[in-house]
Amino acid sequence: MSSSAEREWRQATDTFDRALAGCDDPAAVLALLDEDATDDLPIGAKTAAFERLLALGHRTPVVLRRYADHLWLHGPESDERVTALRAEADQLTPR
Repeated sequence: MSSSAEREWRQATDTFDRALAGCDDPAAVLALLDEDATDDLPIGAKTAAFERLLALGHRTPVVLRRYADHLWLHGPESDERVTALRAEADQLTPR
């Protein structure tokens, strides 16, 4: 990657990170994740979006399972984190 492309990439990811950090609406973060059905977002950005949802207290079974699947596919999270997210989702799922 050329230095100008690297600079543009860093600028774009910095802009995304600032926008995400300033977002207090779980619905907006979910919409971002839903729009990325083809996994065009960089893995780190998608991970940050899931972390933002959790920080906002949006810990639904669907979100927890999606995040666990994302981490399992893209790492480098440990199996313990994935297992913990799935277990939390199971606990929140009505029986």
